[in-house]
Amino acid sequence: MSPRSEELVVFAVTTVLVSLFAWIYLRHRQKSTGLWMLGWIAIFLHFAAPAVDDFFPSLMSLTQWIMTSTLILAGTGPESRDAREQWTLRDIAPLVREHFGL
Repeated sequence: MSPRSEELVVFAVTTVLVSLFAWIYLRHRQKSTGLWMLGWIAIFLHFAAPAVDDFFPSLMSLTQWIMTSTLILAGTGPESRDAREQWTLRDIAPLVREHFGL
């Protein structure tokens, strides 16, 4: 399978997966499920970027940045959803710096 075909297949599977998770969230809206959905949306964007960059040449230069930043966003978060009422960038930035040793 060509790399381009592989990108499109992964994008299609991720689209179905995130759509199912969104449907679950819409049926039972809970704070924990909403945070979980944000992580999955970031993963979706991670796989969407290389799948659509050929159709939008002006975005090609941003593809690598989008792929990296969405993985950081999806992988960075509180250990417990009850740790704070609302999370801000000031709360998450130290977690990113600690994770990457910055």
